[in-house]
Amino acid sequence: MNYVKPLSIRTSLLAALAGVLSLIPAASVIANGGPPAGDLTVTVEEQENGDVKFSLSGTAYVQESIPSVLFVTNYLDSASPPTPFWGYNYISLPSGLTLTMPNNSIPPSEIESPEEGGVQTFIDYPLAFFFMEDFAWYLGAFNKGMTMMGDSITGAGSVTTSDIPFSLFVPGTFLVEAEGGRFPYSITYEVIPFVPNPSLSLSHLGAFPKTTRGKSGGTKSVIIENNGSAPLTGLSLSIDVPGSRDFSTSAIPKTALAPGESTSVAVSFRPKGEGQRTGTLTVKGFYTPRQPMLSSAEEGAPEEGKGEFPVVPVEVSASTQLTGQGLSKPKPNRRPNTPRFPLGSR
Repeated sequence: MNYVKPLSIRTSLLAALAGVLSLIPAASVIANGGPPAGDLTVTVEEQENGDVKFSLSGTAYVQESIPSVLFVTNYLDSASPPTPFWGYNYISLPSGLTLTMPNNSIPPSEIESPEEGGVQTFIDYPLAFFFMEDFAWYLGAFNKGMTMMGDSITGAGSVTTSDIPFSLFVPGTFLVEAEGGRFPYSITYEVIPFVPNPSLSLSHLGAFPKTTRGKSGGTKSVIIENNGSAPLTGLSLSIDVPGSRDFSTSAIPKTALAPGESTSVAVSFRPKGEGQRTGTLTVKGFYTPRQPMLSSAEEGAPEEGKGEFPVVPVEVSASTQLTGQGLSKPKPNRRPNTPRFPLGSR
């Protein structure tokens, strides 16, 4: 995998940290009345275009004091959170993910109590790398010294990158608890694959007012929304027969909608006949699935530079009913005492 750089610093890093890591005691079972576990969460989400979004949120609480160094997010030696690849590798992360922890470099005797107006200081630790090791993965590259029982570890931020393939992750939710993890605090990893859900919706139109046959019954606006998770293109409108005799639409302003985006068109009513008039307005669009990411070593895969797998667009549609009522034309009123001439007379 040429996108993964060998961790040339790993040997020296682990050698330097081996001593202090050996001092980390196994996290004990949280006693009643001890610090809460918290809800610190790492989220990894596959995007529609193949990018990967990393997010940090929530807060964890250290379950016991450790005089050594924290330098990665908590993980299990037993490959959790898991990756299908074995590594000793790392990939740089864009800036934007941060862990915030108390600054314990100041001796407790020098920290004023809240009653004296003092406030405990905190330090932000940017996360700069994504690591793989022994079929587990984690985020790291920060250097936190002494950590006290009850200290908070708060995560914030999100970044999106195209340099880390989602295939390095196993979808699912993985809780790494203080007991059993490398460090005495709990953290949850959520790995969410992109599941395309192309979907369109049309707003409901009430009945048009009763209108004399051949006259205009006014217009109503109908909203077209992409309420799915995939972009849609090639949008078009149609009204079924015989409804198209009585109803018509303006041109659609947008023929492509991103997820959550909407547009609107005007629907007009002009009855051609009498009585109840109905029709069906349908909007259609297309979702184009992502090009399969297959290795040329896989059977049936095209050779590099010699074409791609065919991608068949998926049609998406939505409909709404159109209703109105046509009235007969009123008969012309004759003036009183107007003589009628016999047929053929002048």
